[in-house]
Amino acid sequence: MRTLTEGALLSGTNVDDLGDYRPGLEAAKANGVRHPYVEAGIGKAEVRMLARSLGLADIAELPAQPCLSSRIETGIPVAAETLGLVHRIEKAASDWLEKRGTMPESVRCRVRRDGLVLELDPDSLSRIAATGDADLLPRRAEIARTAGQSEPPRLEAYRRGSAFLHENGAGPAR
Repeated sequence: MRTLTEGALLSGTNVDDLGDYRPGLEAAKANGVRHPYVEAGIGKAEVRMLARSLGLADIAELPAQPCLSSRIETGIPVAAETLGLVHRIEKAASDWLEKRGTMPESVRCRVRRDGLVLELDPDSLSRIAATGDADLLPRRAEIARTAGQSEPPRLEAYRRGSAFLHENGAGPAR
């Protein structure tokens, strides 16, 4: 990154982000990226308050949306095609749930060494169980096949940060 510009590189990281494992912060540090919200001691609530005070209420209320690369298990290279696959599967699942009257709280497609996983919040998982997954399963399988995956993503309960491995590499963070 640093080779692309002589200008300052800034990040939207805020103090509330510092408690999570964020491998991107290591890369940011190595490239001299500055974090103005952290430097000013500002957290998510203050960022939302600033947006509202600037007349950006619609933006202030947007839910957090972590970077797609956070869906890829530690040690697996991040590639544009993989990020596209993650996005398509998450979009298909969200659209399917919304058409059935469920506004999903959490939809995460995880890329792991043992295959793809679609993690959903408990209400969304219940909705799928109640309907027999009739429409979503073929859509997941179709998207996975177009990306060269032989199996559709298996369904699991959402777990924050589940793509990150422990430092010793002994399995997903819990």
